[in-house]
Amino acid sequence: MAQIRLEGARRVVAGVMHDACWIEQADTESLRFLDPATGQLIDTNPETLIYQGPCFITPGQFRVIDEGGRERVLKSYNVKIPWDASVPSRGDVVVPTASKYDSELVGRRLTIDEVSLTSVLVWRALVAWEIR
Repeated sequence: MAQIRLEGARRVVAGVMHDACWIEQADTESLRFLDPATGQLIDTNPETLIYQGPCFITPGQFRVIDEGGRERVLKSYNVKIPWDASVPSRGDVVVPTASKYDSELVGRRLTIDEVSLTSVLVWRALVAWEIR
């Protein structure tokens, strides 16, 4: 019975993943880029790609920091990927390739700060930061 409920929850979660993204290892992020004309991922090193597919991205918190007399805004995003996707690590990079509710988000580079291991039964929950 619990398995049936879990499968139902996974179907519901998959239905809300209206965005798309890719995640790559932090130390190799410069080897991959998004072609703005086609929206396609140009992959120069496929073994560094951790995940590519549907996701759900929502805004999180933000804070302003003083960096040598210059203010910088740090903005976080909550990123959900399917429960059976490979587990990214802190420092890996998320790049949204499509966003249903925020087209400005597409192509931005978000650095993963937290990987929740308590949500793996229905999704993988990440917190990623963008520094502007």
